[in-house]
Amino acid sequence: FNREFVTPAGRVAGNTQTAYLLALGFGLLPAPQRAPALKRLVTDIEKRGGKLSTGFVGTPLLAPVLTAFGRVDVAYRLLLQRDYPSWFYSILQGATTMWERWNSYTKDKGFGDKGMNSFNHYAYGAIGEWLYATVAGIDIDPARPGYKHIVIKPQPGGGLTWARGELRSRYGRIVSAWRIE
Repeated sequence: FNREFVTPAGRVAGNTQTAYLLALGFGLLPAPQRAPALKRLVTDIEKRGGKLSTGFVGTPLLAPVLTAFGRVDVAYRLLLQRDYPSWFYSILQGATTMWERWNSYTKDKGFGDKGMNSFNHYAYGAIGEWLYATVAGIDIDPARPGYKHIVIKPQPGGGLTWARGELRSRYGRIVSAWRIE
């Protein structure tokens, strides 16, 4: 992978948010190239005004990879972004599910192209996993998967002052709640 897709300076082919997310998220970069790759990813997000430029492949990796590499602050900034493209943009347009496109419907233009306009799509909805695992802090224990043993470790941020999450597992109800006072 590195011989074919990474320059000696550590730039991943394509130089896109998704390219860096794939390389970081799947452990494809040697340790010395991870920090520069993360810096390029964060710089690109900042250059775009705190916005993502990922699609179906990169979006599910965005918040988990940023969090895993110590940039939960950037993940929260993306989560709470209100301008297009973003999760809150869709919500502000009336979304109650995650759409296939960030602008499947807009208040000023109505419905987008009907050929690609699912109103309940998995890729952008993957942020839900991050909300449970990071914001609420309910996560699986990789050594003992299946929720028989869980990890409760919320990571507050983004200006949120409280959160609560609940998950019903095979072993019972799991609840996590926190408040900053």
